[in-house]
Amino acid sequence: MTGAGTYDYGQTASLTATAETGYVFANWTENGTQVSTNTNYSFTVTENRTLIANFEIQTFNISASSNPSNGGTITGTGTYDYGATASLTATAETNYDFVNWTENGTQVSANANYSFTVTDNRTLVANFDETISVNQLERNSFQIYPNPTSANLYVKSNLFTEYNSKAYKLYLIDYLGREFKINYNREVSDVIQIDMNSFGSGVYYLKIMNNNKLIGSFEIIKID
Repeated sequence: MTGAGTYDYGQTASLTATAETGYVFANWTENGTQVSTNTNYSFTVTENRTLIANFEIQTFNISASSNPSNGGTITGTGTYDYGATASLTATAETNYDFVNWTENGTQVSANANYSFTVTDNRTLVANFDETISVNQLERNSFQIYPNPTSANLYVKSNLFTEYNSKAYKLYLIDYLGREFKINYNREVSDVIQIDMNSFGSGVYYLKIMNNNKLIGSFEIIKID
């Protein structure tokens, strides 16, 4: 606060209240009565005066959502004072695993229990992945054709339609152990097409991953 001091009768006193980090100015009071809500308070001096600049701690909203919405639940959201500790917990639903917390598309934590000091409003997303059980894999076997192949290879499974096809990653591994990630059409379909034209003839292994879990491995023969 600036402007306090000794003034002559009739002079103008100009007081300025400046909030510290984490606080906002509320008002000026005198003898418990509000006299101004402006941080800059000026008045003509006619007598001694004792003023109080009142400040309030800032509050911030911590919100979070689940992705997908049915993947899990979140606790710990709400309104917090500046400097308080927010503790969020993400709990996966059945057939889902917690992946990470993101904010504006950037990972901020891979721990389901995420605590941080509140300094501003935050909007977080708890990301979950759908899991696939062994029984589900048995009911949805993969069909690989044609094998051997000279051009395109097709991988068919009901899993590709029952679960988000974007969760799948396919790799070809050659006899030297080199791993090649396969790009494929991401539209929902029970068939994935792999272009084998750029691969030389020989034996390969097709590895199918879902959320970093191996769910299938197949021998592929490429012919000219």
